[in-house]
Amino acid sequence: MMRIGLGIASDRVRAVGARDGDVLWAIEGERSADGELADDIVTLLRHAALPHWPRPVVVAAIGPAASQTKRLTGLPTMAGDTALRSIVRESTPRFFLRNGISLVTSGVRVEEPGSLWAVAFDVPEVRAIESACRTLGVRLRMIVPSIVALPLALEGGSTEWSDGEVRCEVAFAGGKMRSTRRLSPQMYDHLDNAIAPTVVASLRTLGEEAWRYADAYGATQVRDDEPLALRPSTGELSDGTTKRGVRIAAAALLLTLITAIATPVVARAVESRRITKELATIAPRSRRAELEEVDLARMSAALSEVARFDASRRSMVGLLAQLTRAMPEGSVLVTVRIDSAGGIVALMTPRASSALAALDSVAHVRAPQILGPVTKELVGARELERVTVQFRFDSTTRRSQ
Repeated sequence: MMRIGLGIASDRVRAVGARDGDVLWAIEGERSADGELADDIVTLLRHAALPHWPRPVVVAAIGPAASQTKRLTGLPTMAGDTALRSIVRESTPRFFLRNGISLVTSGVRVEEPGSLWAVAFDVPEVRAIESACRTLGVRLRMIVPSIVALPLALEGGSTEWSDGEVRCEVAFAGGKMRSTRRLSPQMYDHLDNAIAPTVVASLRTLGEEAWRYADAYGATQVRDDEPLALRPSTGELSDGTTKRGVRIAAAALLLTLITAIATPVVARAVESRRITKELATIAPRSRRAELEEVDLARMSAALSEVARFDASRRSMVGLLAQLTRAMPEGSVLVTVRIDSAGGIVALMTPRASSALAALDSVAHVRAPQILGPVTKELVGARELERVTVQFRFDSTTRRSQ
C-alpha cells in the first residue's frame, strides 16, 4: 500500500509517495497567502499519481512553527502512560506556549520515571489536514512533529531544520529523536551557512535537493505505534465508552423490559430473551467503565500531586522577565543560572555599575555582587562591558501565580 508523507511548513507543503521505503514521487508547493492550508494540500495532491485502489494512507509531519516538542520533568512517578497523557492534556497551558492559538496534545514518550517527551500541535493545522484528507478520500493515519520524522530520513547524529522564522536543532540515534532545542536568532547565520544534511539512500534518488523532502519522506517511515503521534481519526481525543453511555443503554433496556411485561406471555418471553442477550453485550462495557473509574481516581491523585509540586516551584519564566525588564537599555543577558538559593547571570551592558543597581531593584533579589573582572568588548560599533553578577533570594520569595 502506498503511504503519502506530508511535510507541513509555515510557507510550503511537501508530499512524498512511498511504497516499502522506495520513493515513487515527490512534489512541493507554496502555501497560499490566504492561509487555506486544506486547499493547498488538496491542490498539491491532485497533481500526484494517487491509486484508486487500495486508497493510500497519509501521515503528516508538522514543522516546528506549528508544533512544540518538549521534554517535561518533575511529573509524578506513580502515574502510568494513560494518566500522564491526561496530565499533559489538562495542563497544556502550563507546559506549552499558546500565542492565542488552541493546542491539541499527542501521546507521550516516557524516558525515565518522572520525565517524558510531549508534543502540542496548533489545532488549525490539524483540522486543515483532516479536512484535506476527507476531500481527497484518503485515510489520515496520524500526525507527528517534523522532528520525529526527520531522523528516519537523515543520516548522522544531528541536523538543523528551518520552518519559516522558527529554526531548531535535532539530535537523533537509531532513527529516533533524542533531544531538540529551538535556536535563537543570534545563531541563524550559522544555520544559513550549514551544509545540507545527508539523506538516506532511498531519498537520494531525488537528487541534490532531496534533503528538502526529509520531513515528508520521514513521515512515510514512522511506525504505526509511534507514541508521540496524534491519531485524530481513531477517536484518541475522546473516549467513546463512558459510564454515561452505559447508563443510557441500561435505562433504555429497562424501559424495554417494562414494556414487555405489559404484553402477552409469548411476546414477553421473546422480549425477555432478546433483552438477556443485549445485557450480556453490555456487561463488558460496564466492566470497562468500572476500570475507567479506578483510572480516574488514580489520575485525580496524580493531578493533586502535580498541583502540590507546581505550588512549591518558583516561576523561572517570571523571574527571567523581571531580570530582563530591569536591565539598562542596551544590555544583553548572556547566561542565567538559577537555583533555590539564588543565581548567577552573565551579561553585556553599557555600564556594569548600572546593571548591578538594576539587579538590586528586582523583587526578592538580595546582595548582588560582581564576580571576577569586568571586561570591555566591542560589539559592532558599540563598546560594552561584560560582567558576571551573583545574587541570592530573600526568605520571603514565593512562586509567581
